[in-house]
Amino acid sequence: MSKRDERELAFIKRVLEYKPKTGLFHWKIITHGHGGMIYPGDVAGTNKDGYTSIIFRDPRGKVLRWRDNRLAFFFMTGRKPAKGMDIAHLDGDRGNNRWKNLAEQPRTKNMQNLNDGLRSNNVSGHRGVSLRTHRSGNTCWHARIKVNKQVILLGDYADINDAIAARKRAEREHF
Repeated sequence: MSKRDERELAFIKRVLEYKPKTGLFHWKIITHGHGGMIYPGDVAGTNKDGYTSIIFRDPRGKVLRWRDNRLAFFFMTGRKPAKGMDIAHLDGDRGNNRWKNLAEQPRTKNMQNLNDGLRSNNVSGHRGVSLRTHRSGNTCWHARIKVNKQVILLGDYADINDAIAARKRAEREHF
């Protein structure tokens, strides 16, 4: 760990306490937030899009902004996640930051785990399977998968189940 990371972790541990069994951070100091005064023992962080973020200033006045899952990892391991790695919520619940629910995973693997990653206009109910209308007016089910930032076309199918099966085969093969 770099000297800078050591200093940052030491400072964070002076102002916050992490409880691995609950996944919550609590303040150790008196400070203030948008809602008024914050006292020792108060739960730290604000929720946005299911993630909890903690924002505070270090002794030099630099604003530190952390997501709870990454901060929990830093607290427990003494290091920040490696480049290209995410701290995944194994149960898919972004608010569950219990230590046993967190795992360091490659970003590509973590993206596959997203249960709520379907687009709002997805009519198939499955990732990588979409309804496609050709110029002729014919429709088919189109299957594809993205691997290492490259889209692999899996084909067009008359039956949705064939398209889903092709996508699942590709997931097993590539992931």
